[in-house]
Amino acid sequence: MRIAIDCRWLADDKTAFSSRIFYLLPYLLQAGAKHHWLLLSNKPIEGLPEGDHVECMVFGNALQQAAAKSWWYDHTLPDRLRKYGVDLFLGAGGIISKDVSVPQISLLHNMLEYGGGLAQYLKDHRWFRKRMEILFEKSAVILVDYIERQGLSRYVDDPVVLSKLAATGWYGNTGVQMQFAEGNEYLKQQLTGGKEYFFCETGWQKTEQGLDLLLAFAAFKKRMQSGIRLVLLGEPEEAEAWQKKLASFRYREEVAVLSPDACTFSRRDLLGQAFACLHLSEQELVAPLIFAMQTGAPVIAAHFPVYKKIGGEQILFVGKEPGETLSDRLMQIYRDDTGREKRRRQAREDTSMLTPENTALQLLKQIEDRFLGEGGLSLSKE
Repeated sequence: MRIAIDCRWLADDKTAFSSRIFYLLPYLLQAGAKHHWLLLSNKPIEGLPEGDHVECMVFGNALQQAAAKSWWYDHTLPDRLRKYGVDLFLGAGGIISKDVSVPQISLLHNMLEYGGGLAQYLKDHRWFRKRMEILFEKSAVILVDYIERQGLSRYVDDPVVLSKLAATGWYGNTGVQMQFAEGNEYLKQQLTGGKEYFFCETGWQKTEQGLDLLLAFAAFKKRMQSGIRLVLLGEPEEAEAWQKKLASFRYREEVAVLSPDACTFSRRDLLGQAFACLHLSEQELVAPLIFAMQTGAPVIAAHFPVYKKIGGEQILFVGKEPGETLSDRLMQIYRDDTGREKRRRQAREDTSMLTPENTALQLLKQIEDRFLGEGGLSLSKE
């Protein structure tokens, strides 16, 4: 099977929106060595597997204007696909053509990592918003990553194809599978004087959220009389207001705020040594959650259904019911030594298969099933 992949979007935009599929691409090409892959790009792509089954076709300039994008996808692209005898087109940036004679599959990914998710991305990018209106009419859709259904609801109630592929657990643009970090006592000695600590990177940056976290930590400290510390990674949105709140906080000497730019410790080690990770963002952020689980950190998280699917009973969820407040969860995980260690082990086991290699295999299977399965794809056939 001859498969063409639209890599223009990836080559021009290695942001959070496109990074997941960009780093997944070499694994996909390696897993699909029995097929012939044509990569359509406006610049050379590095790191591709060697072999006669991969061909990178470089032509044209970056597509900056809406008119240029429309002409490429709706006029030039169909001609190229016919010329090269392509059997299947993959819209790797989620973009497809309005008029091609071969089946198309749209790959959606990384939407949650754009501030505000898919709905906000569509609001900020008018051309892509208009293009998305034909997405489910002209192509099958594979979700490479977990995605906001709410963002898609205005376009379709039930996606034509919904593939729940495992999230890779990559964090940002690293493309690296994280493993359990252990034995780094130097980090703990330098950071907290050897004391245990709760680690929080998401959900404290807004002043109100940060204050809620401090109040929960204070309630925990008062009740447990523990020397455990609180380590925050990130930058407050309102630095002056945050500094005032922190300066008047009773346990301010037991709170460390680390700037990502100045921090000399890796997230892997910060999480691996943490007593627990507090994942408190008001938005679904899947990649940081899986990252934390892969390092073996017990997780206390805001309640989202997708988190339940990923972590099951290994995650302690914060809710409004008695016993479910953040301070309650801090006390629960502090008291339960056996349960905490069980969560560490189980989290590592649950995420051990979430590797780029396995995700590429699942993605390839979904592509083949959509095209070669019973009936095959016929959405764009003329």
